[in-house]
Amino acid sequence: MTKYVMVYIKGIQMDALDTSNIEVIARGQCYEKNNKLFVTYIDKALNQDQQTKTTLKISNHSMSIIRFGGANTHMMFEKEKRHNTQYETPLGTFEISTVTKKFEIKQSEEEVILTIGYSLVVDYVAMGENTIHIKIKSDDTPIVSKI
Repeated sequence: MTKYVMVYIKGIQMDALDTSNIEVIARGQCYEKNNKLFVTYIDKALNQDQQTKTTLKISNHSMSIIRFGGANTHMMFEKEKRHNTQYETPLGTFEISTVTKKFEIKQSEEEVILTIGYSLVVDYVAMGENTIHIKIKSDDTPIVSKI
């Protein structure tokens, strides 16, 4: 059964010189299939000219982020493993690698909380240590479409 959720994401990017934060709040939909949780939402922060449909595919030991639209990628986070992928943006395509060092998940009936810590390499250059905090909270308010 599909239900509505609120998705709260805080990304923290740290390199040798700087720390930056990115925050996204979006309304989405959530369903369960084959013991995995699927969360879909529109991310408007990645590209102001084009919406990006984002799907989080969450299991007890891994998460993938699949994006189509303003940015295209399929990033995978699995503790102690390296994953390589392409990241397509309006500025070009980049080769990225992630090595997940921390993967924590807490689940209840009303919410899922994820904390993922990982190293990021873009086009063979180390970009620092990153952390993603994700909170997915049930939101039973119906979505009203505008005509």
